[in-house]
Amino acid sequence: MTQETVRRSTTLVVARYARPGAEADFEHALEALTAAAREFDGHDGATLIRPSEETGGRYLVIFHFVDEPTQDAWMNSHRRAELLAEADRHSNEQPHVISDDPGSDLWLTLPPPADAGGKPKPGVPPRWKAAISVWLGLFPLLTVMNLLVVPHLKWIPGAVRPVLVSIVMVALMTYAALPLIQKLLRPWLTKPRKS
Repeated sequence: MTQETVRRSTTLVVARYARPGAEADFEHALEALTAAAREFDGHDGATLIRPSEETGGRYLVIFHFVDEPTQDAWMNSHRRAELLAEADRHSNEQPHVISDDPGSDLWLTLPPPADAGGKPKPGVPPRWKAAISVWLGLFPLLTVMNLLVVPHLKWIPGAVRPVLVSIVMVALMTYAALPLIQKLLRPWLTKPRKS
């Protein structure tokens, strides 16, 4: 009996800043890079995300590959090196790989943005502040769910109850609690760090 190799798709997320004043040229270089990647054998799609508040002002490029050997081949390809050299001319930093772990793009945590000198910019909270923010949204929701809702769900089979409660909790956290907490705590969350 032969053992079949399991092909696991991969996702590579790369972040970079454009050099001030060179944004159009940098974006053109990234578009050329993603276009070339799409034509690469074994490539399964590429997405260019332009700078926004959510990306910390960085460009994000998300590459999908059918498997790790294909990703490695692209990363070591001559064509990628040529296009990357062109992008390097319009950026003050090297590409920052946020994630090359399959499936991690769902819970993507962006690195703190940096200025042209490589120093962190204010505005991205440290992880401990993010953890407190999540707890401030989660604790009241869990308390209300456990005290007021779960007792009325006894008619639902035990194995199904946590599934339903978790679906409601994730939706409430994503669309209600976290946006509200972030809005209320924005001055504290974005307060510049002391040097």
